[in-house]
Amino acid sequence: MKTTKLLKSCIALAVCFLFFNLPKIHAQVGIGTNTPEGVLDITNTSNGLLIPRVSLSSLTDTTTVQNPNGGSLAVSTLVYNDGTGGLGQSGFYYWDGAQWSLLRSNGDGSISGMQFFSFDIANTAQPDIDNPRELATPDLSGFYSGDLATTSFGTTDPSGNGEGFIVYFRGVYQVQNSGDFTFSLTSDDGSRLYIDDMLIVESWFDQSSTTRNNTINLAAGKHRFEFWYYENSGANSFSFQWGTNPDGNTGVIAASQFTIEQ
Repeated sequence: MKTTKLLKSCIALAVCFLFFNLPKIHAQVGIGTNTPEGVLDITNTSNGLLIPRVSLSSLTDTTTVQNPNGGSLAVSTLVYNDGTGGLGQSGFYYWDGAQWSLLRSNGDGSISGMQFFSFDIANTAQPDIDNPRELATPDLSGFYSGDLATTSFGTTDPSGNGEGFIVYFRGVYQVQNSGDFTFSLTSDDGSRLYIDDMLIVESWFDQSSTTRNNTINLAAGKHRFEFWYYENSGANSFSFQWGTNPDGNTGVIAASQFTIEQ
């Protein structure tokens, strides 16, 4: 009898030990496999994985999806927006810390980001860009994914001294909800915004830091954007920002919100 009780006690202790220490012993989880090769390894040849489906109201919606532990949403939180809420574009979105970013497929040949060209020119007031084909050969060019602001554009400045240059960013933006879009350009010296080859914001002047804005009605679908900035001499700065818009974009415009179409 004593031997049986002792055996039962040992078994109970062993079960408790395994229960409380199994997560520490085996940190990987396998579904459909006994040999997981990552923190989570799902093996299946006939079923898919369903990501939570939600109805986001805007790109800055922080109430529909919440952190179960309280506090702000964790960066990289992934959901599928079904498009029935205020955010009309359906698809997979991840939280980047400031807003929901659409995961874009490269199946259509598009790449998230913008193309840039920059020109080291003589110090010039209001350089002529009416015919970009007549500008000199670019001194710098390539892919750009940062913010459209002075704090991020250092790699696109071809001058070496912060004077006498032009920078040109271009990309395609997918309007999700048709309506009035306001854009705000702050620059020292000049800046311009073109959408679908139409001049939308004109601030192409030698000036101290000045903000100008304009509003345009955009239909849902793809639109070609061109952002221009030039510096003559002295202090230099620019910041291109979203104003009110039905897509819910806020703050400094990011190149990652655009695509390079091929």
